[in-house]
Amino acid sequence: MGVNTALLPTATLGVLHRADGSASFTHHATKMIVSVNGPMEIRLRDEMYNKAVVEIVVRPSVGVATYREKYIESRLHDAITPIMLLTLAPRTLVQIVVQIIQIGGVEAGSGQEYSPFLLLPSVIATTVLALLDAGVPLTTTLDAFLVTTNPLEKKKVARAATAAGDVEMGESSEEEEDEEEGTVITVNPYGQPDMVKKAVSKHVLVYSTAVSAPEEENGKKRVQGELVFVESEGEFAWKEFEAVELEARRACMGITGDDDEEDMMDVEEEGASIHGNKKWGKGMMATLIRQAVGQKVAKDLRWRK
Repeated sequence: MGVNTALLPTATLGVLHRADGSASFTHHATKMIVSVNGPMEIRLRDEMYNKAVVEIVVRPSVGVATYREKYIESRLHDAITPIMLLTLAPRTLVQIVVQIIQIGGVEAGSGQEYSPFLLLPSVIATTVLALLDAGVPLTTTLDAFLVTTNPLEKKKVARAATAAGDVEMGESSEEEEDEEEGTVITVNPYGQPDMVKKAVSKHVLVYSTAVSAPEEENGKKRVQGELVFVESEGEFAWKEFEAVELEARRACMGITGDDDEEDMMDVEEEGASIHGNKKWGKGMMATLIRQAVGQKVAKDLRWRK
């Protein structure tokens, strides 16, 4: 079965000419623009002597910022700053502005409630693109996933009598009725704000997709497939989270249910993230980042043809 390209996200770099770096994002009627300025001069009272300061502002499509935008600002800061080489530009400021234009399934100005988890993976991916466009040094790129768990719809299951003579005249052929219960795990349910809102638990998982050349401040080197950021909300058991992480890891490695057993052993192997598997970065957001950067490079080098 082919892939419906109309459902895949699109991104463009360099959409704002007065910003050092910018990127636009469109997916399922969700639209946003992220701009990056810096490293630039910072006020003396705000500077840090050993690294640059990152300032993040998230603006809604209509009205003033609410708790949702402040929440996205906080989570975006925690997801992005660990991959930025801020020590290369001490006593400076890197300013990131996220302008939300439209949210798929949410009418602008209606006051309709929506979960910030619906936007967080898209905001992370678009911010990485804007940072790349601005030339801000990063240790790796990221692949972000939204995973939800919803209760399985209860279905009555009839058990038919199988032994001869079990069914008498006028009696039903069903011995008893049970109800099936379970949990449905959905990866990247974009365009379905109601399902995300009603989910029992919501998770945003972010993986690194490239091996970093310089070492981190703690002396460790960032590797492919490393789970660098997790944000969860709702009620779930540890086993349920393990299943959620497994599904996100499968998506990051591009493994489907039709792949062979060897691939399944790779994704289920404990510590597989540290082996530098070349399959990492097959998720929707990582693919989008590669395509957008490739298009930008091709456009900038067209003069050579």
